[in-house]
Amino acid sequence: MSEIYMRNKTLLSALGAVMIVGLSLGLVPAALAATPVLTAINLTPAVVAVGATHQFTASPLDQFGNPIAATLTWSSSNTSVGTVSGSGMFSALAVGSATVTATSGSVSGSTTATVVPATPVLTTITLSPSSANVMVGNTRQFTATTRDQFGNPIAASLTWTSNNTTVGTVNGSGLFSALAAGSATVTATSGAVSGSATATVVSATPVLTTINVSPSLANVTVGNTRQFTAALLDQFGNPISGSVSWSLSNSTVGSVNSSGLFTAAANGSSQVIAQSGNVTGYGTVMVTTNPPAGNHEHDEHEEEGDENEGHKDRDNHHEQGEDSHWNANIHRQNMEDNSNSVNNDD
Repeated sequence: MSEIYMRNKTLLSALGAVMIVGLSLGLVPAALAATPVLTAINLTPAVVAVGATHQFTASPLDQFGNPIAATLTWSSSNTSVGTVSGSGMFSALAVGSATVTATSGSVSGSTTATVVPATPVLTTITLSPSSANVMVGNTRQFTATTRDQFGNPIAASLTWTSNNTTVGTVNGSGLFSALAAGSATVTATSGAVSGSATATVVSATPVLTTINVSPSLANVTVGNTRQFTAALLDQFGNPISGSVSWSLSNSTVGSVNSSGLFTAAANGSSQVIAQSGNVTGYGTVMVTTNPPAGNHEHDEHEEEGDENEGHKDRDNHHEQGEDSHWNANIHRQNMEDNSNSVNNDD
């Protein structure tokens, strides 16, 4: 069949060429010349791995077997296996097969896309940390995360190197040893895939650069206390030991002792300041004299009760005073009566 097709194709091509020459020489009437029209669209099959893509191309041909321009519409018979874009780009989604078709008008051409399981291969190596500051004489552990083309972890044998062994070296497990001030690129490699990080080696002694006060904002009612703390960090963001002095920007609202304990005295706000040398950290305290909602009325009733009790106490005291005064009069009268009785006896 293919032999007959090729023979007919050759014959048609030759006939077309003769017609064109005849037309150009005026030997063939124009009425006998056929206009080229799309008659076939040829596609080539493909095998694609899951997760990969493949660009299909179409060859539109006229009735003489010659290429002809055509606007194509692409489709996939099984979109769960793979999809195809408007330009013929096939995306493999799952193992299976799909018929990919290119259509123009009533003419179409089809082929098969076979999707096979993909073999995971190493595609990325990411180092952590991506950059690190290390003091001379210290070490820093770098770790590598290896992933395949689907973003999944994959095992890989790594080779670790430093591009500046004067500054620092790295062993086979990613442990970097700082030797001298400077910077070095630490690289983990497996085959053609690699990942890198930067190690900056410093010789400076850690110094205090930051004081973080916690809490950063506190609400305290008059008469209550709140504990503030200070975290001291060096130029590398690492904790560093040291002492701080505590103070307030507004001492009318309260006081803070040497350990950061704030005592609220009056309504208002103030910064709570922790300082060590020329490094300062700040927090904020808001002091209110208003009692919680619901207690105000209770307090007023208590004050009323206290006032009533005071009146009662004063009344009792007045009554007790009058009783004492009455008793004193009786006592004096008795003494006078006794005196008169003695005189009469005489």
